[in-house]
Amino acid sequence: MNDFAGSMQGVESALEQSSDMLGDVESILGSIAGIFSIASMGATAVFAIIAAIFSAIVVVALYIFQSIPVYSLAKKVGLKHAWLSWVPFFHDYFRLFVLCEIAGNKPFVPNLGKFKLENRKLSFLAHIVIKYFGGTIIGVIVTIASTIIPVIGSVSAILGFIPAVACAWIEYVYLRDVLDVFKENKKSNNTTSIVITVIDAILIGDLIRSCYLYTLMKKQPLPEKEIVIENSVDAEVVTVSDDVSAE
Repeated sequence: MNDFAGSMQGVESALEQSSDMLGDVESILGSIAGIFSIASMGATAVFAIIAAIFSAIVVVALYIFQSIPVYSLAKKVGLKHAWLSWVPFFHDYFRLFVLCEIAGNKPFVPNLGKFKLENRKLSFLAHIVIKYFGGTIIGVIVTIASTIIPVIGSVSAILGFIPAVACAWIEYVYLRDVLDVFKENKKSNNTTSIVITVIDAILIGDLIRSCYLYTLMKKQPLPEKEIVIENSVDAEVVTVSDDVSAE
């Protein structure tokens, strides 16, 4: 009996030692898990910082990349406010305004019948209004109209694209007019402008337009010529561009 009791005490002692060892193992594993958790949090923070820095670099690089050709072309045609291409806030709209002005006194003609604006700045203001308030205006019109014609409400999503299409059309005219200043083939300029505008609209940006503007940086504005219109009293000198005289 004494031997059996001693054996049982030995077993109990071994179990206690095993339990203590398991507790130590659990403690060690818990410490290791805590270290990995802290390391994971640190890695996440480092990754977030790297991602933020990378994003900032990309934004600045795109800003510089898109501003350079607009500024260069504006300087070539003698725009005093070419520096607006570098305005950091709302620079997309400032660059678009500079593009609008590169065509000079040429009327804004969107190929919609005989409609044209002699003051190109009005077209830019129209672009801003449509961009910021077009969706709201369409929404109000659809809401009112749907009370009279219920079916209009079912196509409201399609009507919501109208402001985006209108803005893209205005931007196409700007690009077309810029190309006309530096390249003689108006038909080719028109086709190129349409293609670039459609691609940029699909990609939601103006990166393709910016890339294409770089191809114009080595070009000079088309030269102007003086032609003499004779009449019975005196001679009148009129300055026209080559593309006008060719017509």
